[in-house]
Amino acid sequence: MSIPAVEMAPALPRHSRAEEWLLTLEVGQPVAAALHGGAFVTRGPISAFVDGILFEIDDWRRAHSLPASAGPADVLAAAYERGGSDILPKLRGSFAGVVVDRTRDTTTIVRDPLGSHALFYARTGGVMRVATSIARLLLEPQVPRTLNRVAIADHLCSRWPDIHETFFSGIQRVPPGWRIAVRDGAVTRERYWNPVPDYDKPIEWMTEAETGRFSEVLDRAVWRCVSAGTPGIFLSGGFDSGSIAAFAADQLSRAGRPAPLALSLAFPDPSCDETAIQKGVASKLGLPQRMVPFQEAVADGGLLAGGLRLNRHLAGPLFNNWAPAYLDLARRGRDEGVTTILTGSGGDEWLGVSPFLAADLIRQLDVPGLVQFAKVWKRSYSQAWMPALTGTFWTFGARPLLSQLLSQVAPEAWDRSRVRRAHNSDPSWIAPDPELRAEMMRRGPMALTPANPGGGFYARESRNTLDHMLMSRDLEEQYELGRRMGVRFLHPYWDVDLAAHIYRTPPSLLLKGGRAKGAVREMMAQRFPGLGFEKQAKSSALDFFRSTAASEGPRVRRQIGAFSALGSLGVVDPPGVEAFLDRAFETRNREMFRSCHLFNVEVWVRHALGKKSSIDESED
Repeated sequence: MSIPAVEMAPALPRHSRAEEWLLTLEVGQPVAAALHGGAFVTRGPISAFVDGILFEIDDWRRAHSLPASAGPADVLAAAYERGGSDILPKLRGSFAGVVVDRTRDTTTIVRDPLGSHALFYARTGGVMRVATSIARLLLEPQVPRTLNRVAIADHLCSRWPDIHETFFSGIQRVPPGWRIAVRDGAVTRERYWNPVPDYDKPIEWMTEAETGRFSEVLDRAVWRCVSAGTPGIFLSGGFDSGSIAAFAADQLSRAGRPAPLALSLAFPDPSCDETAIQKGVASKLGLPQRMVPFQEAVADGGLLAGGLRLNRHLAGPLFNNWAPAYLDLARRGRDEGVTTILTGSGGDEWLGVSPFLAADLIRQLDVPGLVQFAKVWKRSYSQAWMPALTGTFWTFGARPLLSQLLSQVAPEAWDRSRVRRAHNSDPSWIAPDPELRAEMMRRGPMALTPANPGGGFYARESRNTLDHMLMSRDLEEQYELGRRMGVRFLHPYWDVDLAAHIYRTPPSLLLKGGRAKGAVREMMAQRFPGLGFEKQAKSSALDFFRSTAASEGPRVRRQIGAFSALGSLGVVDPPGVEAFLDRAFETRNREMFRSCHLFNVEVWVRHALGKKSSIDESED
C-alpha cells in the first residue's frame, strides 16, 4: 500500500452542549434552513455543512478541482452540485452532513454509512431541529422532554422494534447509512447505503480473485482511521484489535510517524486474562503500551457504580457495562496526546459467521458442510460437543426452517404466535400499566425478523446487523463519551468497503482452516508465531462479569434504593423489581445482566426527570 499525504484531522474539543451546532428549518420552507454554532459553505445553488471527518479528502479535492484549503463541507457542496444525492453512498468517514439544494428546493440530512457519528432530530409543529446530541435538542424550549415509556419498557425486555426512536418521545435518530429529505412540505427518510440490497435474493458471492483482496481492503480501512489523528488502539488479545494494530504499526512506520499507543486492560480472572498475548503483540510490533489492571481502571467505586455515574451524560441508559474501564484507558491515552482511538468493534459482526448458516446448509442438504460447521463452532468457542450439536442441528438449523414452513402456511397467524410467545416471556413486573403493555403488544410485529427470508437465513442476519438499533446505540454512546473527553473513537471493521467486502465473502472462506475468523486467523498466526493464534478460541469475560456484578450489585442496589422513577412512569412495579433482584443476585444467572440494565435505566430516568440521585455526582 502506498502511503498518501496525510492531513491530520483536528482533535475533538471538550465543550458544553450549548457550543454544539443546531440546524433549524421549517418543513414547508426547507431552503431557509438556519445553522447555529456552525457555518454553511455555499457553492452556486448548493449550501453544505459537515460535522466530522471525510476520509481521503485529497482525492475529493482533486476530483473537483478544489484547493488544498477546502474542508469537508466544500467537498460535499462541490460533489453534490455535480452528482446530486447519488454521491452520498460514495462518501467515507465519520460525519453528519446537511445539504441545502435551492434548485430542487430540498434539504438533505445525512449520517455516515455505518454510524460512528451520531445524528438526531425533533419535529415540533412545522419546524425540524437537527443536532448530533439529544442534550443539544433538549436545550430548545420547543422540544418536549417527555420520556418514551414504551421504548424504555421494551428495552428492559431486550426488544428494540423501531430503529428510529429514542428514549424521548419527541426525538428520533437518523440511523447509520440513512438520509432525511425535506421537500414540498414533506419529510422522507430512507437508507442510502446498503450492502444488503434485497432480503429476497441470494447473496452474490465474490469470486476467488475478489476475496483475495481482503488484506488490501482491511489495510485501507485501518489507514483511513489512522489518518484521522494521533492514534491509540484498544488492544485486547483477540484477532480484531491485533490485526488492526499490525496494519497500523506497519503503515505508520512507512510514513515515518510514531507507532500507535497500545491501550490494554489486564483482567484478573484467568478465564479472560489475555495479558501475555497483549504484551506479545505490542512487543513484536514495537508499540508503546499502557497495561492497566482492571481494578485500577475502575478504582472509583467499582465497575457498576462507575457506569451509573455515566448515565447523567448519555442520550439513553448506559448500554456498555464495560464502559468505565475502557474510558479510563481512553483518558490515559488522551493525556499522552492520543486524539483518535481505534477499536476492534465490528470484527465479531463481520468476520464471524452467523450460526443461522446452519439453516441454509440443512435446506441445501449439505450434510458434510453442516457437520464441518458444528466442528468449527466447537473449536472456535470452547464449547462441549452437546451444545455445539444442539445449536447447529436444532437451535439455528431445524427450528428456523420449521418457523419458515409455518410462515409459508399461515404467515399472519404464525407472526401473531411469535409476538405472543415473545411477550409471554416478559417479566410480569415490567409494564404493570395495561395501556403500556397493550402498546408493547401492538409494536411487537416490528421486532420480528422475517421468518421466511427468500435470500436465506445467513443473508437475513447480515441485514439485521445493519438495521439493529443496538448497533446505533453502541456507536452513539461511544461518540457521545468520546466527544465529552476530546477523543474520537473509530472502528476499522465498521469500514464501508470492508463491510461490503466481507458480506459477499463466502462463509467457507471466513471459516478457512476449520475455525472462525479464518480470514484473519492465518494472517495473525504468521505474523505472531508462538502466541497461539492458529488455535485460539474466543475468550469470554462472561463469568468475570457475573462475579463482578454479584460482588458489587448488592451495594449498588442499596445505593439506588427504591425504583421510584421507573415506578412513577408505570414502566415497572417496584415491589416486583425488588423480588426479581433478590432472585437474580442469589442465582447469578443471566438475569444478572437484566439487573445491571435495570440499574442504569432507573438512574438515567431520574436524571432525565430532573430528580436528585444518590449516585455520586462528581465530574469526570
